[in-house]
Amino acid sequence: MEAAHFLQDIPSLCMITACALVFPRWLWMQFRMSNTDAFMNQIEKLVKANNPERAIKLCNAIPEEPISQGTRAVLRAHMAGQKMNETQVIDTFNEPLRGGSVLTCLSPFRLLKTISFFVAVGGLLLHVFGSFGHHIVGGFWITTLAFFVMFGSATSNANKLENGIHKAVRRLMELVSEPDEEDPGVDAENEGSTNRGEGYLEIREAYEDVESSHGEIHAGGIEALLLATFKKEHGLDLKRDENAMKRIREAAQKVVVELAGQPETEVSLPFLTADERGPLHLQMVVDRRKALVFSRRHVPASGAIPTAPPAPVPMPEVSFPSAPSSSTQPAGKAVVCRNCSTPLPVEPELLAQIEGEFDLWTKVKSRCPKCGGSFFELQK
Repeated sequence: MEAAHFLQDIPSLCMITACALVFPRWLWMQFRMSNTDAFMNQIEKLVKANNPERAIKLCNAIPEEPISQGTRAVLRAHMAGQKMNETQVIDTFNEPLRGGSVLTCLSPFRLLKTISFFVAVGGLLLHVFGSFGHHIVGGFWITTLAFFVMFGSATSNANKLENGIHKAVRRLMELVSEPDEEDPGVDAENEGSTNRGEGYLEIREAYEDVESSHGEIHAGGIEALLLATFKKEHGLDLKRDENAMKRIREAAQKVVVELAGQPETEVSLPFLTADERGPLHLQMVVDRRKALVFSRRHVPASGAIPTAPPAPVPMPEVSFPSAPSSSTQPAGKAVVCRNCSTPLPVEPELLAQIEGEFDLWTKVKSRCPKCGGSFFELQK
């Protein structure tokens, strides 16, 4: 009789097992930071205010978060004076992460979660189609509901966090990366073929897809794309070849016109140059996404067709009386160093404009005259 009861409980036992397997993944994701946008907003404000030390301290406040580990590594390299292109920003971000990639560092308990799914599906099929009976019907559906809630929550949080980290890397690129003609960038074909970790291509693709359908295409960007592609294929820099550069500029202007009415176009430049290997050609397909990314990273070349701006309309000069300046600081207001409480000399007009912590970040550029610190507070 007890054996019969045990067989009747197999579907419920499967669901309980599935819940136990998915629980560690669900619990781990509950303690991960979810609001990555707010974190990066603060990082961006601090970096733009020339206060990367405080941005690093913000990263140190959440040392276990993947986004803070990667951001801290990029900011430290930036403070050390290291010039980074987009590829180097990604590599620097991935380096301190577990497994060297975003995907790997977000994978704890992923195998358990996958196994739990198959166990749960097996238990559900046994309950519906099996011949074991339904001894604990209520308990079965309760555990089934609990499993799918935890499974869905863990999956949703993991996807949200991964997308947030990809967007954070893109914002770091915009903050600290510098264009590098030796590195064609996010649009180079076969990019990521070297061993950079599993998360490398995901970050590349996320960066390529963001705002890929908006913007203005410049002939200078197309020219840079053609030069980078030719150098990648043949190992030659054509910038000093006047004849080749003339043909590339003409092709770039043609691409700008054609991409205005179609998503992609083909560039074919046979016999562009020659070396000991013989004649070298350039043939490639330029799509709108590649053109937009390179246009954002390169100013229009001298051979590009400029768009004439509208003539400025002359405005009558109007003079306004200047506000009387005060030689004394506003009463009861001062900026002091957080480390040694030393008052910071601030112009009265500037001090009157400071109303909060964000104003301190953006308007006070000096350091403490006593300890050299850059962390201040406003006293009223």
